[in-house]
Amino acid sequence: MKRLAAIKDYIIEQTLHKTFNPKGQLTLYFSNCCLPDEIVLAARELGYTIHLKSEQASAWILEEPPTQK
Repeated sequence: MKRLAAIKDYIIEQTLHKTFNPKGQLTLYFSNCCLPDEIVLAARELGYTIHLKSEQASAWILEEPPTQK
């Protein structure tokens, strides 16, 4: 649970200090100690979608949630 909370904190911090590109995407980098399932779960709990950017397991694309109209 502590690791999941730490991943959530990292995602929140990055979204506050970085800007999403025009497609609503932001590249995040995670250390190899983070399990992919934990990264996906943390992002989902925060309302984001996330997926691997490439075969390089440390680079992920975080996508903004759809805007409420």
